[in-house]
Amino acid sequence: MSYTLKYRILSTEELAALEEEFKQFLIVHGVFGEEWKKMNEENPDEAIELVEIFSDTVLEKVYSGINYLEFRTKDLLILLAYSEDKIEQIRIQAKGSTEIDLLNWQGFTAAMNSLEKLDAFYGKKELSSLRNESIHEYVNQGFTPADKSFWEQMKSFIAPN
Repeated sequence: MSYTLKYRILSTEELAALEEEFKQFLIVHGVFGEEWKKMNEENPDEAIELVEIFSDTVLEKVYSGINYLEFRTKDLLILLAYSEDKIEQIRIQAKGSTEIDLLNWQGFTAAMNSLEKLDAFYGKKELSSLRNESIHEYVNQGFTPADKSFWEQMKSFIAPN
């Protein structure tokens, strides 16, 4: 077997949290308890490959359920909305003001009430790569899943109709 990992191997903690699902995955692939132990000892490359396949399967399912991402710093908010073939972006950035703090709700609300202190951008484009691979890239850059209602609120506030 020669599997090419698409995303990343799940961490030890993630695998531990998915222990039952991993056991079921192994059974589906014809690997049972003692066979798994033996494979780890005698053919660790094959065992790693099964972990890679499981990891990609899990992450593919997770990414398929994500439609909105966000990234925040003290003076920057980036929101992304995914559909099957396009990505929309809202970017809100402080205009050099150190008093703005987009990390907490109170600071964010104050900033939204002082729009002259912010630069706002809305754009959309067709996805240049596969949707879930794009989401994976953004997650690796520090983006986290976002709430649909927050996206819609920001879009109605920032984006043209």
